[in-house]
Amino acid sequence: MGYILLGHGGHYPQDITPPEMECVAIPRGTTIQYYSEAGQSLAYGSYELDRWDSLRAPWPPLDSSCVTLNMELQGAAEYWDEDLENHPALGGHQLIRPGVDDVPDPFIMCDGTPLTCPTRPDQVLVEGMDHQCDGILGRLRGELFWLACATLFGVDQAVVQAALGSGPAGVVLGEDPDWVPGEAEHRAIDETNRAALADAVDLGMLEYVVGGTVLLIGHGHSAAFEHYALGDPGSVRGRLLVYEGGGVLGTGGLVFYDVPAGWGRLVRAAAARCSDKTIRLARD
Repeated sequence: MGYILLGHGGHYPQDITPPEMECVAIPRGTTIQYYSEAGQSLAYGSYELDRWDSLRAPWPPLDSSCVTLNMELQGAAEYWDEDLENHPALGGHQLIRPGVDDVPDPFIMCDGTPLTCPTRPDQVLVEGMDHQCDGILGRLRGELFWLACATLFGVDQAVVQAALGSGPAGVVLGEDPDWVPGEAEHRAIDETNRAALADAVDLGMLEYVVGGTVLLIGHGHSAAFEHYALGDPGSVRGRLLVYEGGGVLGTGGLVFYDVPAGWGRLVRAAAARCSDKTIRLARD
């Protein structure tokens, strides 16, 4: 089931505290489909909902490989007396209207802080961070359909910071940026990494590449993943030692060589998803 967000929307930087939360990351399992261009006024009543199936989305849905402006949804009382709650055009999705039932007015995408909520995709995809707030992204999970205006105040354009480490620095909201792996791609990468580690011999050496938001261990990865990782100017190729456990060695270990300081956290987190062995960086 998804959620249809209906009301008056906009982006008001002066209302967002702290300012670091102007753009926020999208959690795993959630997508946001905007139906209004950045800066466009848009509002839907029952007549427009009759054309739900033919609505044109200006961009594909944004997922957890993206971030979104911290948009604000306000009540639109002029529509609330219409028969919207069980409208057949809603397709079984739940209607969310600020000020109706227990929905706050305004209802902001994220009302948290950098300590409680992610602002970068790598925090979601690599570190597993989630929104711990009472905003839209903290309370709702699944498909979000934004049927409201996307009016901007105080900004020239709806700029979305991709913030993928040394990867693509920024894209315009809704624009198709240089491709970056999403949730499904990260699962595929983890599966190939897991297989490479399972096939490794005791005291065997494997190659790895780290770049963008991914760690690629061994061979057999999609060419698109390798192109993405190596396209990062800060990407690193290195060697990985695998040793088996038993006795005092416990479950065994993985020793990564040639890992610069800035990549240690990503390497550790990605490797831990694929192996229960002790993980060490050679400089440790």
